[in-house]
Amino acid sequence: MPRRVLGAQAPRSTGTTRRPAWPTLRRDNDLRLDADLRFRGSVGVHLHDLQAGQEDRVEGVFQRVRLGARFATPSIEARLQLQVSGAFGAKGPGEQPVPVGLQAGTLRWLIPSVKGLEVELGRMALEYGSGRHIARYDFHDEGNAYDGLRVRFAIDRWLRIDALGVKLRRNTAQPEQERNLFGVVLVGRPFLPLTTDVYLLVLRDGSTTDRANFQTMGLRLVWNEPTWLRLETEVAVQAGTVQPAGALASLDLLASAVSAEVGLALGRRAGLTFRFDSYSGDDGSEPDVSHGWRPLYPDLVRHVGLLQLFAPTGLRQWVASARIGPRQGLRLETDVRLTSTLAGGRVPGFSRPLVGEMGGGWVQTGTEVDVALRWPAFPGSELLVATGVFFPSTDLAAKLGNQRASQLLLQWTSRF
Repeated sequence: MPRRVLGAQAPRSTGTTRRPAWPTLRRDNDLRLDADLRFRGSVGVHLHDLQAGQEDRVEGVFQRVRLGARFATPSIEARLQLQVSGAFGAKGPGEQPVPVGLQAGTLRWLIPSVKGLEVELGRMALEYGSGRHIARYDFHDEGNAYDGLRVRFAIDRWLRIDALGVKLRRNTAQPEQERNLFGVVLVGRPFLPLTTDVYLLVLRDGSTTDRANFQTMGLRLVWNEPTWLRLETEVAVQAGTVQPAGALASLDLLASAVSAEVGLALGRRAGLTFRFDSYSGDDGSEPDVSHGWRPLYPDLVRHVGLLQLFAPTGLRQWVASARIGPRQGLRLETDVRLTSTLAGGRVPGFSRPLVGEMGGGWVQTGTEVDVALRWPAFPGSELLVATGVFFPSTDLAAKLGNQRASQLLLQWTSRF
């Protein structure tokens, strides 16, 4: 079977989450080819009026084509994947430059002398945990790609340790000029059905307009009973320094993020999920300290909603999700998100207006409702019809006008 690439994540399915993979290479020489084609038509209302959108939210018809090859021997694997993405009517092969980019290009070695040790070098797709800090962000027209080195050591299925040093490929989702990320991620299974993630991530941001030098430390616990129950909680803190655009000096950074989730499987054809996410914000009450959470490379659709109107900082969301239909079959998925932001700080979206007064706690900013119908029409193919509507709160509407933002998209994905 060809290597599978994650499809669109809008909105996130309820139910269980895949267990971490402990990859191995084949025992003989193996050459495989694969292709991933995605076509998306999208229309939106007030998305640009309320929040400057990224390219994947511009009205039109868009295509993304990925062509890959994988060659593996008993001790080494080479992976290459090329990508073309853009809107219908954009540049074609007869124009210069040809819009072809490298999505993945890696060499991975299994070290024969040390069981469980491997080294991967090049451009790779990374995702850890639930994608709150490091994710593929595959819903985006290009997706995240990470250039660098990853060293992995695994002890059977019980423990995996990743040490990495990477740069994020620059794209419209992450416009900073230079982002260097170093870290260690431990994924353990002390016993089934418990999975634990412990991580330390160090960001060195060399942007000329917004410099940052801080560490993100966190713990994630997942209890997964596939037949009926899934529990997840994650706690993270950030400490270091940041120098926002226009600031004359650096500020100390001390921020936190908390998430809790309960998923219930109602037989094989339905499920419910309830989630709470909170990212600390900065209301300016401490002029020398910033408490605003600094997002790394999250999957925005999965964690802030289909419309991607907010950034995960100074943000709280209560999310209720429902699924009708089997997880891998024809199914209807619905998310309802109640969103709040810290009073006295700037809303992390909508051109960052001020809402409320300093010390006023958390102020409701609105409700987003996302609905998605997924139909795996053929093996390896899926039709997605999704829509999202955001209803601003009274406080936010007073700043922006009572305008509802909405999006409707129709998407076809095929993988070979």
